[in-house]
Amino acid sequence: MFEQKSIDLGMQPGLTTGPRTQSAIVDLARSPTWRRMLMMSSELERRGCPADEIVRRTLGAMRPCADSPNRQIAANATLRKDQWIEYTARVIRAYQQRLVAVGDLLDRGLRTTFPNPFGKLIWQREQESEMTDAHVSMYAATPPQDDRVTYNIVGVPVPVISKGFNLDERVLSASQNGGGDSLDTTNAAAATRVVTEKLENLLFAGGLTFGGSTLYGYTNHPSRNQGSLSASWLTLSTTEPKAILDDVLAMMQACHNDNVDGPFMLYIPRDWEIALENDYFATVAASPAAVTGMSTPNRSIRERVEAIPGITGIRSTKELTAGVVLVAMDAEVVEVGFGFEPTLITWEGQGGMSNHFRVLSIMTFRVSADYAGRSGVAHYVVAG
Repeated sequence: MFEQKSIDLGMQPGLTTGPRTQSAIVDLARSPTWRRMLMMSSELERRGCPADEIVRRTLGAMRPCADSPNRQIAANATLRKDQWIEYTARVIRAYQQRLVAVGDLLDRGLRTTFPNPFGKLIWQREQESEMTDAHVSMYAATPPQDDRVTYNIVGVPVPVISKGFNLDERVLSASQNGGGDSLDTTNAAAATRVVTEKLENLLFAGGLTFGGSTLYGYTNHPSRNQGSLSASWLTLSTTEPKAILDDVLAMMQACHNDNVDGPFMLYIPRDWEIALENDYFATVAASPAAVTGMSTPNRSIRERVEAIPGITGIRSTKELTAGVVLVAMDAEVVEVGFGFEPTLITWEGQGGMSNHFRVLSIMTFRVSADYAGRSGVAHYVVAG
């Protein structure tokens, strides 16, 4: 199906993860750096600062660069202004290039912004039950059938996703002396890439439990609609393209049965993307020309699937290998808990001899089902 990547948040009470391996999710809770950021953000929230101002000022305290609003920090700048702009631009570019499914949600405004992301560990919501049908009568005095809504509290953890690197002071000084040694931004791009990939992985695979709450993804939510594909679409694309269409329609029907109408995004394995560019035929004979009325195909398999009302697009991702996911682009189905996008912070270490950098983001994902367990996510895999 897909590769389940382990997540390491360190040893914390109430935390359940996979095997301890090197990961892009880092536990900062015990570090002086994180405690300082948490205290600062909490104080700003107490003063009533807006969400974007809390993030800007908290992260700004970790940016000893020439354009810092903090003059005392700027006096001992780790990076010059032009270098900081170059680093930041590389981070933004790497982040935007790697976004797939997360970007689809953010582009559609399917997000809840946290006023103080540093101080939020669990994102909670209430699930509401539905009432029974209304009573119909010709007489006003007919007693109604009393009912009431019940609630269930559900939550997801809000992790810190980060990756760090460092530069020796001599390397940094050489880039600032005008001797032709420009500052290499490769590390910043690589750190941003793994942070962004981990965000995508969390949305598809979930896998994080903290404080009794679990972050589920598209492929492991317990209420998702599950089923089997007719076969691998790599095979069907040249032997029976209509079966691909039938698979998509079956997934849509499963969501419709759960009272979810879309619009839908379809996610497929990256290795299957080219196969969908093959010609679409309702039936494949010895040769396409032998099919009556279909001797001249005028659309690809992708175009035929995207022509289904309710399908807004098809996207490939490396988070899937032998299955596909259909997702309703609706806040009641999936939503991003948004702290801030991958951002570069920096500080000095070893008495100024080492410069530490970290690409840091706070986001989480809420893949939801209603009180009755109905979902707008369909996850179908190749049987066997």
